[in-house]
Amino acid sequence: MVGRASGTISTTNGTGLTSLSTSDLLLPASSLNKVTQLTGFSDPVYAEAYVHVNQYDIVLDVFIVNQTGDTLQNCTLELATLGDLKLVEKPQPCVLAPRDFCNIKANVKVASTENGIIFGNIVYDVSGAASDSIVVVLNDIHIDIMDYIVPATCSDTEFRQMWAEFEWENKVAVNT
Repeated sequence: MVGRASGTISTTNGTGLTSLSTSDLLLPASSLNKVTQLTGFSDPVYAEAYVHVNQYDIVLDVFIVNQTGDTLQNCTLELATLGDLKLVEKPQPCVLAPRDFCNIKANVKVASTENGIIFGNIVYDVSGAASDSIVVVLNDIHIDIMDYIVPATCSDTEFRQMWAEFEWENKVAVNT
């Protein structure tokens, strides 16, 4: 017997009652696992990024919300990378009205299969204020090597051929 009530699924199998949250069932396959919160809810600018990894390309779709009552001029997403990651081009600045939001896309190229970190800031000017630019520091986005390694198969002959090609990696010169 399966019953649904407010986000839970209860199953009875004759031995007892087991209760599972629907988020336990859906979250691992969900694309929400690829969303990274970049700022806090109490920051003047809220930001989160959807990280889409496609072999050697990473696309960051950054959602930015102006949580203030001021117009934010020249709102710029500044990103930098650590590891063998390279930002393709600097994202264009935008203007955010009070309580407005925008999406900014940033492309990152992966040079090798190793872990990397993307970090940065959101910099903006307040409309009508004579003060300096305001900087909101973003949380780091960790890029895991497992995100762009996919399983593959090959025949025994192909494996032996590739093993011979990469045999130099297995040789270690030892001086005694």
